[in-house]
Order: sequence, then structure tokens, then C-alpha cells
Amino acid sequence: MWERPKEDELEEFILHGGETSYRELLRKVTRAWEKVHVKDNKPKRKDTSSEESYTPWVKERVRLIKLSFVIDPTYVPGIPNHITMSIEEVDRLKANIARLKKAQAEGKRWKRASELAIWEHQEREHVIMTQIRGFKEALAKSRAIAAR
Repeated sequence: MWERPKEDELEEFILHGGETSYRELLRKVTRAWEKVHVKDNKPKRKDTSSEESYTPWVKERVRLIKLSFVIDPTYVPGIPNHITMSIEEVDRLKANIARLKKAQAEGKRWKRASELAIWEHQEREHVIMTQIRGFKEALAKSRAIAAR
């Protein structure tokens, strides 16, 4: 980012394991990117030497919305202890991982097929409702002609 965004252009949201639909999230992200300043179809580059750094702004923003944002440069994550396993157990775990990946891929395939079926149903419903509106308008016109 080349400059601090305006307050009314910011919107916080947290996703909790799929509670937000894919289309809604896509719309939010698309709208956010539409706010990016462009000049002649190329991103604008501004002189950033006189502007405040982006990192302090992010820290201040996080403090304002009450999220924890602790930076401790002396922190070194602990190294986990090694676990000793037999070769047979490792092979069994690898086979289990492969089986789970295959099941996950199958689940994704079924999910996509389900989404496609729902979309096709909605499209058919839209076409039918459009036809019904047309029939109702034609019926109203016919009744008006017959009443004369």
C-alpha cells in the first residue's frame, strides 16, 4: 500500500471455518480491490518518503480494534521433541494419509457436483419464473381484449 486507507474504506471481518459463503467473501474482496487507486490502468506509485510507515499504522489500527498484536523479537519458538517410531508405523501412517487425501479429493468432487446441481436448479427456476410472468402478462392482455 502506498498510502493509509480512509476509515470508511476499511471493514474488518473474521472467517470462522466456512460460516461465510464463498460468493459473499468473493464480493467483499472484489469490492475492496476496486478501491485500489489506479492511474492509466497501472498502480500509482507515490513518493513515500514523506508519509508515515505502513507498519506503525497497522499496529495502531489493530490496537484500536482491540486485537492482540505482540511483537517480541527475542521470542524463539520451542523445538518439539522428536518422536521415535518404527518403520511399520510410519508406513501405516503414510498409507492412512494417502487414504484421507483420496477421501478429501472425493469429497471436494461431490461438493462441486452439488454446487453445480444447485446452480442449474436456480437457473431453471429463474427461466420458469420468467415464463410464468410472460404467461400472466399475456393472459391479462387477453382478458382485457375479451372484456371489450
